[in-house]
Amino acid sequence: MTTTTSRRPATVTSIARALWRQLRTMRTALILLLLLAAGASLGSLFPQRPISPDKVSAWITHNRGWAPIAEHLGLFDVFGSWWFMAIYGLLLVSLVGCILPRWRAFVRTLRARPRTEGTLSVQPQYRSGTVALSPDVALTGAERVLKSKRFRLVRADGTVAAEKGHLREGGSLLFHTAFLVLLLGMSIGKLFGYTGQVAVIEGERFTDTHIDYDSITEGRYFNEHFRGFQILLDNFDVQWYPDGVPKTFKSSVRLFDHGRLIESPTIQVNHPLTYRGVRVYQISWGWAPIIKIAQRGNVLYEGPTIFLPQQGVWQGVAKVPETTPLQMGLQMVFFTDFERDANGNVFNGTPQPTHPVLFFQQYLGDLGLENAQNVYELDTSHLSPAKSDAIPMGGTSTLPDGITVSLTGLKQYSVFELASNPGAPILLVAAVLILVGLIPALYSSRRRIWVRAAPHNGVARLEIAGQAMQRKAAFEEEFKTFVRDLDKDLHQIGAPDG
Repeated sequence: MTTTTSRRPATVTSIARALWRQLRTMRTALILLLLLAAGASLGSLFPQRPISPDKVSAWITHNRGWAPIAEHLGLFDVFGSWWFMAIYGLLLVSLVGCILPRWRAFVRTLRARPRTEGTLSVQPQYRSGTVALSPDVALTGAERVLKSKRFRLVRADGTVAAEKGHLREGGSLLFHTAFLVLLLGMSIGKLFGYTGQVAVIEGERFTDTHIDYDSITEGRYFNEHFRGFQILLDNFDVQWYPDGVPKTFKSSVRLFDHGRLIESPTIQVNHPLTYRGVRVYQISWGWAPIIKIAQRGNVLYEGPTIFLPQQGVWQGVAKVPETTPLQMGLQMVFFTDFERDANGNVFNGTPQPTHPVLFFQQYLGDLGLENAQNVYELDTSHLSPAKSDAIPMGGTSTLPDGITVSLTGLKQYSVFELASNPGAPILLVAAVLILVGLIPALYSSRRRIWVRAAPHNGVARLEIAGQAMQRKAAFEEEFKTFVRDLDKDLHQIGAPDG
């Protein structure tokens, strides 16, 4: 007679349970963490549209065959792509699934009573002997000594069972929970916060709105929730070391909100301004020569122009589309202390504006302003070089077609970074939890001690046993100390040596 075993067909519920069991394992969490790291690395291989849209356009232009695939996979916005968010979400769910059962088991362990049954002589640490006391009195003395050492204990069936060191497991759980809180804080900060940079010239002000930032990275769900306050840069001050390296630089500003002066702080490195959840950092600075460009007496361009540091000098551009018959652009180099060496090479003698000189190269043609371009760069693809010249402070250069270029003054600018991170309080909580959980996880261990007393020829026969789950060498000394303390306690209440 043959029998056949039929398997029940898999249902949606059984498949879901199997997937959940697999998802809540630590192995799955580690795999998801590796996938998340691999996905994040793609953000450094491909230009990201929220940060550099112009670089994304250039990449698409040079890789038209791969561009549709990269666009479909979200490689130009990795951290906002559906697959990255899915991995991140699964990682959070996996960590929750790993941690919650451990917390439940830990709570059950805390509520459970230490077990008093079992053979004590099989434990790693074991002593036995007799005392001239009743078993009840001996066990009372054991309770007294164990309580003084802060053991959690129970007495039943002629045995005192004590245990200690649950903080180790609790600390380990707290430590792992802190990483979950850390991920939540990071995701909240990335999704609902923003980081932007702006260069503000002395005497000018900046408003916390999207259009005023030079560059900005917004969280996917930030939704333009800017505070709208204003920062007016009154003065920028820089101090120098003898070798020309900046020692300290700071910005004296005034903070306004809805037209009302809030405060007049000083912002410097490692001393940011914090207002309404936004931190304002001092990150850089530079020179802003005041340039005046006119044609036949009509002023077409005038004001401080931001110059960026490049290869020991300061470089900037000026774009003047109103010049006729062709549009004009200037590629400029600014020297704060112009000097020449024996070979005729020019350089900055000191970083202070001792002998400022402005060099420029004139370009004529089409500036291409109908296309988006960097304000600090001059696109010369449709321009032709024309005249070049040098202007000292207060000087003027005359160009063809009645154009004049003058260097009328000098200001400084300060570069601020503004950051709003609503997840920062959660990150602080996570850091505290990591420290709180790490200490007991490193320096505590779970251990148990049993003391059993039974009548024996008119005296009490004592059995003392101990077991440690971790740090067993340290527990061996702790067990010996307990035995000595118990012997001393019983001796004080009348038990002879033994």
